[in-house]
Amino acid sequence: PDSGGYITLPSGTAPAGTAARTTTFWYKPEGSIDSGNYLFGFGYCSTGGTWNARGTDQCMSFMGCSRDHDRDGAKIYSTQEWVRVWYIYDKAGNATLETYYTYDGTIHHNYSHELSLDTTMSGGSGTCSIGAHANDPSNNSAFGLIRDFRMYSRVLNQHEMALMWDD
Repeated sequence: PDSGGYITLPSGTAPAGTAARTTTFWYKPEGSIDSGNYLFGFGYCSTGGTWNARGTDQCMSFMGCSRDHDRDGAKIYSTQEWVRVWYIYDKAGNATLETYYTYDGTIHHNYSHELSLDTTMSGGSGTCSIGAHANDPSNNSAFGLIRDFRMYSRVLNQHEMALMWDD
């Protein structure tokens, strides 16, 4: 990782604007995680302008700058246990944020919300970071280990997600 325990990526690395996307990775917390523990962050913080994951109260939380979803779904994070997570933005029909996870090979749907995002980074100081917030990566760490981080510029289906269990 870069200094501070996070990795900064070139801004063109992540799907931007209103494009469909899937972000997935394995995560293992090193303790109790809260709203200051960001797992990834892309974009510039304006209304609906970021694609950030955080771990508020051990849940798969999402921060979209005024389009936030904290403590939704099940508490999936346990100290020192690996869990694979998927954050999916699907623009088809009503735009939705979907979250999924597995720790045992079975894909569990965690929650779904209608959500309108535009993560274009023009005009701001947004970044692309693994293990940190989009606007302030040095101040918001993942507080755990992240491995096999992947971004797709499309929606993965559950069969494709299940194949990652053995990767």
